[in-house]
Amino acid sequence: MSKAQFVIGGIIVLVLAVVSVIYFSSPRGEEGPGEEVGPAEELESQVLTIAGKVTEVNTDEGYLIFEDNKTQESFKVITGEGTSFVSLVKPADVEPGASFSFVKKEITLSGVEVGKQGFISASQPIKSGKDIVNPKEVKILP
Repeated sequence: MSKAQFVIGGIIVLVLAVVSVIYFSSPRGEEGPGEEVGPAEELESQVLTIAGKVTEVNTDEGYLIFEDNKTQESFKVITGEGTSFVSLVKPADVEPGASFSFVKKEITLSGVEVGKQGFISASQPIKSGKDIVNPKEVKILP
């Protein structure tokens, strides 16, 4: 075998190896025939945090109603033992005009005020038309 044939053979093997690595490392869908997932459904299934406004608080039944800023959809947020409530507050010793970082303050459901803006972080994807049950965190902005 000549040196030129050896070099060409090596290049072919190298190209096949690169193509194989790219092919087998690329993500492939798990859908079967006819089970196409639209872009909106795919995106919706991945939403774990929403930003919005508290429109109602019911401490007796352990829930709040939260309106998503992006879609204006209201969600019933049913809190549980695993839900942490955090309020971001401005430190008391900040001079006017000085920069600062908000401080996290632990609160309870009764400390959540109607009309306040915040975030809901869930451990399961947030879906349109469904309650958010036992979210990880309810964060209220000042």
